[in-house]
Amino acid sequence: MNKETILKTAQAVFSADDECFVARSPLSDVIVGHGEDEASALASFKESVEIHWEEYQAGRHGTYRKTGRPAKGKKKFAVEIDPDIQAAIAMRAKTLKISQGEMVEYLYRFHEQAPRAN
Repeated sequence: MNKETILKTAQAVFSADDECFVARSPLSDVIVGHGEDEASALASFKESVEIHWEEYQAGRHGTYRKTGRPAKGKKKFAVEIDPDIQAAIAMRAKTLKISQGEMVEYLYRFHEQAPRAN
């Protein structure tokens, strides 16, 4: 679990079901924040990350292991893309300290959470 990366990849979107903004990172299935606006949802998310981080550091958090993020039944996925796009994905993944596969997951989930134009 990389606390800084999870914080960097957090996104807050309005949830009609919850009637509030919900903040999540595509890199964590268990940490969530909520609030009346994006800023308060992200602040709530940051607090949740801090709580989970303390539990993780103390070895009391069963979702993450200190040896790395648990495998989730991943599949190999090979594509042919423009070399500039691949280089940009590789650079962004390196900046976030995640794998290129996790970067593709992040981009997909970000797209799925983006508000849709009617």
